[in-house]
Amino acid sequence: MKLADTDNRAFLLTHEDGTQIVARIPTPISGPPVITTASKVATMDFLRRFGLPVPKVLAYSAIAGSTEVGSEFVFMEKAEGTSLDRVSHDVLDVEFAQKLSDVLRPLVDLRFKCYGSLYYKDQLDPSERIDDFLVDSPEGVDTSPFCVGPITRRDFWEEERGTMDDVFRGPWTSALDYMTDTVTREQKWIERFAKPHMNDSFACVLPFQGTENDHIELLERYKTILPHLVPKEPQFLHGHLWHPNLHSGHVFASISFTNGRSKVNGITSCIDWQGSFIAPAFLQLTPPRVCGPWLNMSRDIVDHPAGFDAMEQGKEEESSDEFIAQGKERRMCAAFDRRAFGDMMLERDEGGDDSGVVRWKLPELKARQHLEYLSRRTWQTGLVPFRYATYRRGTSTS
Repeated sequence: MKLADTDNRAFLLTHEDGTQIVARIPTPISGPPVITTASKVATMDFLRRFGLPVPKVLAYSAIAGSTEVGSEFVFMEKAEGTSLDRVSHDVLDVEFAQKLSDVLRPLVDLRFKCYGSLYYKDQLDPSERIDDFLVDSPEGVDTSPFCVGPITRRDFWEEERGTMDDVFRGPWTSALDYMTDTVTREQKWIERFAKPHMNDSFACVLPFQGTENDHIELLERYKTILPHLVPKEPQFLHGHLWHPNLHSGHVFASISFTNGRSKVNGITSCIDWQGSFIAPAFLQLTPPRVCGPWLNMSRDIVDHPAGFDAMEQGKEEESSDEFIAQGKERRMCAAFDRRAFGDMMLERDEGGDDSGVVRWKLPELKARQHLEYLSRRTWQTGLVPFRYATYRRGTSTS
């Protein structure tokens, strides 16, 4: 039975004895051949060793021509529980966000010395990898088979970017180098391949799009403020592995039904770690997409006054469904932030509850994340958002 047909074709296979497994075969848009599958398999194994609920890989091939299948493939256990995209979104609440933060907490505690993606050592040449990659080697967990190598993050491989041999894709030991190389990659792509496309944002329509040189020059200016964006404190610079797109379809849970309402009793599996990567904490550690939009402008960029959430709650009774949904997502994200990141990244919250607005130890943390996000895709979003964000940050550091 076919389960999905997007980045991967996923099939549910049933054996004669009734046991079921999932087969995943990459499509042309999955990512670069070989390393996408190789990194995904190594990442899933690594995560399971630290107790995360991830399906076990039963067999795989990262080289299309090495087996009779004639394609890369991964056979894995079927995820336990019910996918959250198949139940009412009423189950997505503050209590759920707290449960999810508890599941992902080991990734917050696990600190890396470098940035890139995970692999088995025998999958990469020694010149392409870093073997000593953890700040603290955990007791009782064997991490010796693993290494950190080139990043599999999608924007490094989209369109012609994957064919550019003069682009460095990691691994990195410096956050400044990591961010600078990302910008240099985009400058090179714009110079060689950029052209207007019907799928680009409406902001790309002239005169908002700007010329190739406009983009390259603004990205060069952005490089001059990068040293001001990179924090000095170690807790913000340690590398962290994080799920790149943890939406409701990637989270499975045990569900109970009481008085006509669904409730998440526990999270049983988090799937689809393809394209996962390790990046600096100040850029990487954000609430998963299932808790709400990653770049919700009203939450992430604007500093809200004290008592904002209480005012918001008072308005909800007479507000639109969209406003109510945004308020719910904001409280979920704040609950996740507090529970997952705690003293590492947040100012002490005297109120101690798990709702409302969080205060970050690093000034303008969300603005830094937003600016870095835009710098990777100026040709898709147009110059206006990036120019404005760069101007705001440039004036604050001058």
